[in-house]
Amino acid sequence: MLLIADLGAAPQSSSALWLMASLLPLSLLLWWLAVRLLWRLNMWHRVEQSTQQSLLELFMFTPAKRLMLYWLLLLLLLHGLALLLLPWSLQLPLLLLSVFLPRRLFGYLWRRRQQLLQQQLPRYLLSLAGAMRSGSSLTLAIQQQQPGLLKPLQQEIGLLLQQVRYGKGWQAALQALAARAPSDCMMMFVHTAMLGQRYGGQQAPVFEQLANTLEQRLAMFQRQQSLTAQARLQGQLLFAIPFLLAAALWWIQPEHIGLLWQHRIGQCLLALCVILMLLGRWLMQRMIEDGRG
Repeated sequence: MLLIADLGAAPQSSSALWLMASLLPLSLLLWWLAVRLLWRLNMWHRVEQSTQQSLLELFMFTPAKRLMLYWLLLLLLLHGLALLLLPWSLQLPLLLLSVFLPRRLFGYLWRRRQQLLQQQLPRYLLSLAGAMRSGSSLTLAIQQQQPGLLKPLQQEIGLLLQQVRYGKGWQAALQALAARAPSDCMMMFVHTAMLGQRYGGQQAPVFEQLANTLEQRLAMFQRQQSLTAQARLQGQLLFAIPFLLAAALWWIQPEHIGLLWQHRIGQCLLALCVILMLLGRWLMQRMIEDGRG
């Protein structure tokens, strides 16, 4: 009887493998048709331009078309492996994660760059004020202090000076700097420099006072971060606990946790749980960002 059962189960498993193997080229074909449709609707060019602009803001000069092509190939590979190895309840969250991951990554890198700019700006203003007290003009002080800066402020000031050397006016170059780094700290520096270029006057005391103000704001922001660190850590732990418990249960009793993707009801519950967890993570992130603002 056991031999007959094994012989009966073998064709079923082989047919399931053939079914999954036939779905793989179908999914690749659907991906190719989706890319062609985006190309026809001119959406591909808009996405490419937006990606290229995001890369330039991070001072990454990789061609966006090549980067997007590599990412699409990686998505095709991951989606094909998901069709063969994962249940459908996990394929949709994985697909959504892979689609929205580049945007989240660019957002994280951009916010990190803006934070570094805000941290480096007060000390740079003090160095400008010292150079101007020694008799240098604002233009000469900016040129003298640029080589000793750290990234990313060195890159921004270097691009500012490069635009001025290529014929762009100081007012337009400073406005472009404010557009690349749209923070309150950078806007204060840009407006102060524009007023100094337009009307002249003693700018060294103004830069010193502005540097002290920015240092106080930075200290308050760091204090706020330290006060909310526990809440942010609790949110991250709450998000990670279900995955850790699922891994522990899979290690201890795999036949019980396997019901989540072996039966239709378990797959629906698993998909609902993943969607609700991602929604909760997004809401916590929005509350943290609103608290910072």
